Amino acid sequence: MLYLDDAEHADIRADGSCTEVRHFARGTICLVDLADGAAIRLNSRLRSLAFVLPKALFSETAELSPEIGRRRLICRRGEPDSVLRNLGTALLAFFAGTGTAPASLRPVAVAICAHLLHRYGEPIEGSAGKAQGALMREEPGTTLRPIATQIGRAKSHLAIHALSLEDVAHACGFDDLGHFERVFVGETGVTPSVWRRRGLH
Repeated sequence: MLYLDDAEHADIRADGSCTEVRHFARGTICLVDLADGAAIRLNSRLRSLAFVLPKALFSETAELSPEIGRRRLICRRGEPDSVLRNLGTALLAFFAGTGTAPASLRPVAVAICAHLLHRYGEPIEGSAGKAQGALMREEPGTTLRPIATQIGRAKSHLAIHALSLEDVAHACGFDDLGHFERVFVGETGVTPSVWRRRGLH
C-alpha cells in the first residue's frame, strides 16, 4: 500500500486486539503478506493506492533476471519509497482519466515486482524445498559480487525506467550515485543515463 497522504492506523491482530496506532507519512509504503489476511483500524482518513500482487508474478519476474535468482520479500511498514511514489503518481493520472491508458497494466505490475524484489528481499536460509526464492540485497560498500556482475545487474535495472539512477545504484550495491557512475563508465565507456537513453541492452 502506498500512502498518498499522511495517515494513522493500527493493525488488528488475529485475536481481535490492536497494535499501537502508528503514523504513516505520505509517500511511504506498507508491504505485507496477505496469506493470513490483514486488517487495520483507521484513526484518520486513508488515501492510498493498494497493489495486490500474486506470488506467482514475483516468481515470474525473478526468472527474468536469472543472474540474481529467486527471492522472497520481507514485510515493511512506513518505508519511504520514491520509486513507488512516482509510479503511484503516474497511475493516479491514469485512474483519473487525465493520462494515457497503457494497453495493459501488466508491465507496470512487473516493474513494481522487480522493484520490490530488488529493494525488499531477504535470503532464504539454504532450504531448497521452499517455494519462494531469496534476495540478498547488497548494502553500500559491500563486495558480494564481482564488478562485472554488478554492472550486468545495473544494465537490467536501467531498462526499468521507473527506477531512478540512485535506486539502480543502491540495488546494485554501490556506495552512492557518483561511485556507480564512475564504475559504469569504466566498464561500458558511457554513463548510466546515456546507456538508458540508447537502450543498450
